Amino acid sequence: MGYRKREIIKHYLYLPVMISLFGSIIGLGAGLLLIEPFQNLITVEYNVPKTQFSIRGYDIILVILLPVILNAMSALMVVKKALKINIVALLKANGGKEKRNIFLKAVPHKKGPFKLRFKLKEIFSNIPRSFLMLAGITAASMFLMTGFLFYSCVNFVVENNFNAVFGYDYQYVFNKLQTENLTDGEPFMISSFEYTSKGETIGLEINGVPENPKFVKLRNKDGEIIPADKTVITSSVAKRLKLEKGDTITVKNVSNMKSYVLTIDEICNIKFSEYVYMPMKKLNKMLDLPETAYVGLYSDKLLDVDDNIVEKLLTVEDSKAGLEASISSFSSLLYLLAAFAAIIGIIIVYIVTVMLIEENRKNISMLKVMGYRNREISRLLINSTSILVWAGFFLAVPVTIWLIQVFLDLLTKTMFYDFTTSLAWWQALISLVFILAVYYITLFFTRNKALNINMAESLKARE
Repeated sequence: MGYRKREIIKHYLYLPVMISLFGSIIGLGAGLLLIEPFQNLITVEYNVPKTQFSIRGYDIILVILLPVILNAMSALMVVKKALKINIVALLKANGGKEKRNIFLKAVPHKKGPFKLRFKLKEIFSNIPRSFLMLAGITAASMFLMTGFLFYSCVNFVVENNFNAVFGYDYQYVFNKLQTENLTDGEPFMISSFEYTSKGETIGLEINGVPENPKFVKLRNKDGEIIPADKTVITSSVAKRLKLEKGDTITVKNVSNMKSYVLTIDEICNIKFSEYVYMPMKKLNKMLDLPETAYVGLYSDKLLDVDDNIVEKLLTVEDSKAGLEASISSFSSLLYLLAAFAAIIGIIIVYIVTVMLIEENRKNISMLKVMGYRNREISRLLINSTSILVWAGFFLAVPVTIWLIQVFLDLLTKTMFYDFTTSLAWWQALISLVFILAVYYITLFFTRNKALNINMAESLKARE
């Protein structure tokens, strides 16, 4: 028709460039609007200091241009590949056919069920299309499971650590040292220390526990109770300070500025806090205090204590409320990620299905001529990508767990948290059902496009 290659390239690059440009601008605007709300949420929920942020013009230009450049380059490669096809070949009905790739050649011609062979050929006949489907479903599954993993991490701190370790309901903290047991509560001693490593000073709280503690039961990673005569650090302290059982550390008391050498006897399975636990008598001896000195009491009921000596009264419910507030904030994050997963899934499934139908108009028409019903055609051709959906989901499970673990390790590098990511079976099941529901619902609304193809299409496509 006389069009030059430059004109054709310009025409087919216009749409992807404009879509990328508008998408980048919308994403940039949404990101700028959400910075302040998310910063306020993190500051309030997790007690993280609020920091000032600034956006450079260079960053804005990069955010806008990078998607445009990548999309334009991809479109350019596709258009240039199409322009290499000889004009004479285009005049032939099968001139646009590509050579069979190595994967397509590996599919047996006669061995195995016909439906399976047909589906495998459809998958391998267009590797980029299949990869798009696989990557899209994997990304959608990762978005969905990310919410569940964040939720599980915070919930684990409450259920498997807080409730399992601390059996008291009330914690009395006195305004001065006590030496006699005023009531039937369980005494404890706390003192602040500092640990210095590589020029960084880290605060630690050493908690002295009585000989036979009733309300604080420390357990190792195997779930076994640790004897009260051991010096124990939490797993969060061990992770932050890179300590192991048997190591020695030098700490300085904040009050008397004296240094002490501690040997780590055990590491307990507490995933949060900067606590070091040791026998109360040993701690008091270190600080040159009476053996029976204590600064507070644990109890499972309200005690008859003189209010004049009580500095503050803490309850387990107050501590749980703060952690559970963090969990509730993840619920909204979970819904948001589920929405992203649904949107990604719908877009990818729709695009791939439309591509599949357009590439197989002749085959669909021929199947109708051969007497296949609409339902059989739908199962045979349109549902051929279901293998990729299952593969994408099961690929997303280990990848998501690994990525979230790496992210949490980096996030809590300077914090006393030791999160371990795990996905419960029911969470994986919900994620799978959600992804499959999005897939089949999208197919239901696109299948009519294939079923409306006329049987005469196969006759028109003959040479």
